[in-house]
This record gives sequence, C-alpha cells and structure tokens, in this order.
Amino acid sequence: MAPVRQQFSVCSAKQAVRQQQRFHAALRRQGACCLAEQNTWPGEQLGDFPPTPEAPGLFDCSDRFDHSVYCPPPAPAPANEFDDWDWDELDFPADLCDLDFEQDSCTARLDEMARSGDWEGASKLLEQMRHYGVPPRVRDYRHALRACRHASQCGPACELIEKMWATDLDPDTASYGSAIAACARAGETSRAKELEAELQSWGDSPHHVRFHVVPKISWNRLLRRIGCGIRNTLPWGGTFPPPLPPSEQCWLIPSQDDAAVQVAEMSTELAASGWRVFSCDP
Repeated sequence: MAPVRQQFSVCSAKQAVRQQQRFHAALRRQGACCLAEQNTWPGEQLGDFPPTPEAPGLFDCSDRFDHSVYCPPPAPAPANEFDDWDWDELDFPADLCDLDFEQDSCTARLDEMARSGDWEGASKLLEQMRHYGVPPRVRDYRHALRACRHASQCGPACELIEKMWATDLDPDTASYGSAIAACARAGETSRAKELEAELQSWGDSPHHVRFHVVPKISWNRLLRRIGCGIRNTLPWGGTFPPPLPPSEQCWLIPSQDDAAVQVAEMSTELAASGWRVFSCDP
C-alpha cells in the first residue's frame, strides 16, 4: 500500500486544525488507524516537531502505524435541533402566514384592492411578489394603478409606471389611462399632461406591433414614442427554434452586427416562423 504523505505549513491555528482533519481523512482512505481527534500537531503523534514555514514537515505514516488496525465508522450525526420546535407556537406575522403567492391568487387579490382603492396594499403586494419570485405581469400593475386612480394618488401611480418600464414590461393604454386619471384627480395637471403626451406619441394603433428590434437593450420606451408600432422586448439571441412573431407581417430588425449575422444565418427558419426579415447571405 502506498504511503500517505502530508505536508503542513503554518499560517494559523485554524489552518493547522484543518490540515489535521485532512490528514485523518487521508488515513481513513488508506485503511490506516485514525489519530485521536484533538487540537494538536499531527507531527507530535509521530514524534516530530511542529513544522515551520521555513522547514515544512514531511512524514510517512505508513512506516509507523499498523494499517490492519480497524478504523471505527464516524459517529452518528446529532439530532436536528429544529425537531423539538413547536411550530404552531411560533409567532409569525399574520400577513405572511395567510399569503398565497401563486400568480393567479395574487392577481385576484390585486383586483379586490383596485375595487376598494387600497393602493398601499397593492403596492406592497407587488413588492412581495417580486421578493418571493413571482414577477408581476402587466395586468397586475394595471390593478394597482386602478387602485391609485380610485384613491387619487398621483405619485404612487407615476412610480408604478416607471417600475413597469424598469422591469422590461410593456405598459398598455389602460395602465397609462389610470395613471393620467390619478394625477388629474390629485390636481397634478402637469404630470397628467406629460403622461397623456407620451400616450399619444404611441400612434393610432399603439398595440399593433409591426417591427421588433433585436437584441433586447431596454430601448422599448423610446421606440414606442416613434409611433410606428416598434418594440424592443424580444429576448432572442439567435437560438433555434426562433420565436413566433407577435402579429402577422412583423419585421425583425437587427440593431447590432452580431444580431444581423444571426438573422442572416437563420433567415429561412425565421421566414418559416412568420417573420419578415431584411437580410443577405451571411
């Protein structure tokens, strides 16, 4: 059996203990007898002196131990300290115990808050959804904006609009309409006019998508103001199969060189999926 060799270098007491534990594990793998688990230098068990950084110790355990000695199995793991807890007696916040963070359940609760004008509860629920890994959808923000409209809350409504753009959501006209109404009811006419001007810049058919720009670079808000039905929300990077177009006769326009190469290489597949492309041979 090959000898087990271990080289130790001194940096700290904790490193020495870890080195000793690695040495014991090596002995177990070779079938050797385990050293006593104590915070001492392994070299002391062999009659050596503790090594130093200038002269690290090198010892051969196979020459000094009888490898045929039985090495006992490790002790069983201690019982879980949480097994004895009385979970029913623990004091959890009531608003967290009763929450159901399923997507449809959250949407239904937001609808109820919109009807009652509970804009604070709606904003809090949106944050909790993001925290627990349930990303809010456009319809969820729409309900929260309705709550702001009923409560005449201009500031929170504008914050929700900005949050939608920041999280790469594509607000609809109903979301902007609720925000405009909230600002108008609160007497914030200037902010209401700003939102109304942005909404009008989307054109006569704001929900009809005629062009998609790739890759996705968070240009969507600026591109929508062009007013020709252009979007930048498609998370496509040249993979197969290509995504389906959002509408018939929708053009896929690359905005970077690598995206142009990807569109050219997959022009046949994109056309078969229903896209219209500007392309040439790659």
